[in-house]
Amino acid sequence: MMKHVLSILVQNQPGVLVRVASMFSRREFNIDSLAVGTTHTPELSRITVVVYGDLDLVNQITKQLEKLSDVQAVQLLNADTSVFRGLT
Repeated sequence: MMKHVLSILVQNQPGVLVRVASMFSRREFNIDSLAVGTTHTPELSRITVVVYGDLDLVNQITKQLEKLSDVQAVQLLNADTSVFRGLT
């Protein structure tokens, strides 16, 4: 089991975080850490999620997130090219 960090770009609207978190709950995926903030574009927010699991689990989470209408993009952050501070 490895730690994976997902960056999720979503519409900045009420209830979006609840829908994303509910998807994790319904599929019985565990969130280790969660951070949310607006981007330089006021219409979009970024949700950063830390999950533990294998690559198959992360791929399944990504596919499920991409099905949500409010989600614009999902990206698995690479530990070699990303800075992880305060996410564990």
